[in-house]
Formats: sequence, C-alpha cells, structure tokens
Amino acid sequence: MVGAGSIAAGLTSAPLIRRHGEPTLLALGVANGSVGYLLLSPGQLPVVLIGAVVKGFALPWAVIALINLSQRLTPVDLQGRVAAAIGLLLFAPQPIAHLLGAAAITTIAFSVIFLTVSAVSAVNLGLVLLHRRARSSQLGWR
Repeated sequence: MVGAGSIAAGLTSAPLIRRHGEPTLLALGVANGSVGYLLLSPGQLPVVLIGAVVKGFALPWAVIALINLSQRLTPVDLQGRVAAAIGLLLFAPQPIAHLLGAAAITTIAFSVIFLTVSAVSAVNLGLVLLHRRARSSQLGWR
C-alpha cells in the first residue's frame, strides 16, 4: 500500500510543483508523513491500510521537492557538490535510524513509536511552514 502511494506521489509531483512550487510539495510530503504515521498507530487494519497509502506520498514528495529546489537554486558549476551533500544528508542517517528503530520496537509499543514519529513530523511541518513564510519573498516561492 505504501508503494501505491509512492507511485501516485511520483505521478502527481510534477503538476503540483508547476502549480504550487517545491516548498508546497515539501510541506505536503511532511504533512502526509505525519498523518500517515498517525493513522498507523491504532493498529486496526482498515485505518492502517489508509495510513500506508497516505504515508507512501511522504518520502517521494519531500525528496522530489528538495532535489528540484536545490537544482533550480544552485549555480550549474556547484550542482554536483550540492547534490552530493543533499544525498548524504538524506540517506546517511538511515542506518542509524534503523538501528534505533530496531532497538525501540523491542521495548516500546509500536503505537507509541508511530505517535512519536507523527508528532515529530508535525513539528517539522511547522518548521517548514515557518521557514517557507520567512523566505518566500526572497526566493520568489509561490
């Protein structure tokens, strides 16, 4: 179900960027992550299936928005370095997160973990929205 959401996210990302811009797509991705994890927390199959589809939108939309924005705003001669830095920041923490998640799931109920991740995502969404508002006029964001 996550894969279905991811495919739909990939197919809808270009029109959303054209219509609303990368920062909006990034905010939608983070919001979908927060709502998706919230829907996973009860552990009831119909709700979890909906949550899985919603969560499937999160990563593709956030990553596509970030990569597109960095390519649009970075001078051509620096794009390789910026792409490498973004790749490192996005994907290097994953092994540590997997280790911590594996340790946490042995001692903490899955619903508590999902609610915590949802809350952290909601805080991140607030930060994205605050930053977007502060920078929108400077960078010409929509």
